[in-house]
Amino acid sequence: MSVQVADERTVPVQDRRVYLLHLSALVVALLFAISAAKLWRTALFALIALVPATIGLADQVMAKIRFDVQRNVLEEYLRWLASRPGGASAGLPSLSIRVKGDLETQRPSIYVRIGSVIFLTALLEVAAMLSSGPHGMGFDGPPAFQLGISALIWATYGAEVNILWRMMGRLNANALSSRFFQNAGILVAVAMIVGFCAGAINLFGSTKGPVLYFAIGLATPLAIDSLRGIAAKFFDAQTVKRIPLGLVDGLEEQTADFLAEIGILDVQHLATTEPTELAAKTLYPIYRVIDWIDQATLIAAVREKITIVRACGLRGAIDIMVLFDAISGVDPEAKEQARVALNELADKLGMSRPAVFMIARSFWHDRLVNVLYDFWQQSETTKGMG
Repeated sequence: MSVQVADERTVPVQDRRVYLLHLSALVVALLFAISAAKLWRTALFALIALVPATIGLADQVMAKIRFDVQRNVLEEYLRWLASRPGGASAGLPSLSIRVKGDLETQRPSIYVRIGSVIFLTALLEVAAMLSSGPHGMGFDGPPAFQLGISALIWATYGAEVNILWRMMGRLNANALSSRFFQNAGILVAVAMIVGFCAGAINLFGSTKGPVLYFAIGLATPLAIDSLRGIAAKFFDAQTVKRIPLGLVDGLEEQTADFLAEIGILDVQHLATTEPTELAAKTLYPIYRVIDWIDQATLIAAVREKITIVRACGLRGAIDIMVLFDAISGVDPEAKEQARVALNELADKLGMSRPAVFMIARSFWHDRLVNVLYDFWQQSETTKGMG
């Protein structure tokens, strides 16, 4: 099963028109930034505020190529899945329809990209406008209000640093999307509001100053979590601890941030996600997605003790399933080795041996784990998929 990709050097007339539209948008945006710089007398920040939009519009040129390659790969995967015993009905009904729908939502649109970057840039330019002159836009008000405006500006600076840092990871992973700019705009808006409140009403208690306000924008999710902790104590509410995605080996912070954008907030969410749908929504290589889901399935069972399991040479649910398969086989030597391995694992985890055997048995019967295992064995026929 090989992946056939169209010649990327062939550029249809329609694509040329889109590229021309990209170039026109960049020129208009640059002229807008120069005009804003002269009007607001903040040339430096007005131009820096345009950097995310410039990168986003330029990246749109490559987005269609990435989309076409991923679509071909996933179509090959779906054909392979349908060829298995039981076909697409093997616990995955209407998968093809769902995947195609997810792919359509990822289809690059220059109009959506332009709208997204304008939304983000407008918020960043508000901070440039507010920071012009000694009193921002000339607002007069109580000292608390003026301090709030100052905090808002610093929080926006921090938010832009955060956005640019995340963009670098997205570019390296070929995962920069219009949704990123939409979410980045919302993140900036949240940072501006929290920053203003932190300065105006001492939202974080006695702690204050430009460093705090900048940190609010730089790590807005942490600031929100801190406020939620304060609120939980105030209302005497109970909080539920999630299993963080950081426990998955090879899934760095920027990727976890990307997954959160599509609703995958913890390990349990990842473990119950169909790999083709996730690859369609993120455009990440299918092999990488399968590895993440395999690990997440095991982590969901053992939680923070995953480091103990890895020390035993077991990385994911597939490894546990293979051990149980050996126990169920006919080779007496393999049976004994697998049984010893699971017994040692139970002892190191501090769990009863029957409990560990039940986990292994559940993986052995799990349809998704079996699909992951079967596909993983197709290393030759799926060469080039990730």
